[in-house]
Amino acid sequence: MLTSFLLTSCQQDDVIDDKTDENKTLTVNANDPQVVKLLEMGFKLVNIKEFDDYYLVENDMIFYKNENYNQKQAHGNRLVYMDKVNTMTVKIDNSIPATGNWRQAITNAVNDWNNIADCRIIFSITTNTTADIYVVNDPSISSPLIAALPYGGNPGSQIKINLNHSSLIDLPESGRKRAVMHELGHTIGFVHSNGIANGEGNSPNGYITIPNTPYGGGIYIDADSVMNSSLTTAIGFSSYDLIASKYLYPDTYSINDLITFPVEGTREVNGGGGLHAYWKASYIPSANVKIEVFKEGILKQTLIVPNTGFSYYDTFSSGFYKVKISSETNPNLYDEVNFEYFMD
Repeated sequence: MLTSFLLTSCQQDDVIDDKTDENKTLTVNANDPQVVKLLEMGFKLVNIKEFDDYYLVENDMIFYKNENYNQKQAHGNRLVYMDKVNTMTVKIDNSIPATGNWRQAITNAVNDWNNIADCRIIFSITTNTTADIYVVNDPSISSPLIAALPYGGNPGSQIKINLNHSSLIDLPESGRKRAVMHELGHTIGFVHSNGIANGEGNSPNGYITIPNTPYGGGIYIDADSVMNSSLTTAIGFSSYDLIASKYLYPDTYSINDLITFPVEGTREVNGGGGLHAYWKASYIPSANVKIEVFKEGILKQTLIVPNTGFSYYDTFSSGFYKVKISSETNPNLYDEVNFEYFMD
């Protein structure tokens, strides 16, 4: 649906020789379907440059015109609210021994999450009696590690490690750190990046796709993702992990950027069956949101839906529409977009 991208600074093979005679900048057409998709991802038109074979976004991301990959990582139905995600405390329980290097792995995993640039996610280790997330040893669980998902806008309250599990006994420090990074990701709402391949697309916990990340099926699995459920030799975040983290929890944000689809001023063509809306659920600190659909200034539909970041709504006929999404409990928190709908 959306176009995959490469970070030009990640691999030498991806660097473009920016010669002016071969890469002449073109005038960006805001109505071009691929540009519309970039706008849907949340990028600004002023930060998009067009060249003969690709679009350059924010001066470091290339979207090739001849590629059309299915893509998206995912989060669950619940996220941590933005006023909480930068103050999350982690307590290492006394059941985690000082020997065996698990305490150091937990600290290193926390530091890796905190070091994502331009991202609001901050965990801090605490020795206080109360904390947002407790990391405990629990030999009774059948899995090597499990974690709770967010609830009520707070991070998942617990990460359990079975230190006796056979898969953890000889795990090197890098593997221990990566395992904790994965579970910390669950506590802030991320689900498995290869969840589609694992049949998790219809999970009751939700599987809301994230723009501009691999779809999680077939050849498009991001094998290096820290949220991949399969074993990997990668020891840090993949480039798509970084994009997903900054999409959900950007360091600076505005309620005016709440809705990521539809896109202001664009034209949607559909054969019927309703349209869909995407919004950044972490921006709204309430369990539900109100979706209002206007046609030519007349209110046509009002929905109260769970604040998951995705919902369908009806369309009535071709025309000019406005969609407004607001907090159910605080109507002053809202965003709205105007667009044209054409029933094909």
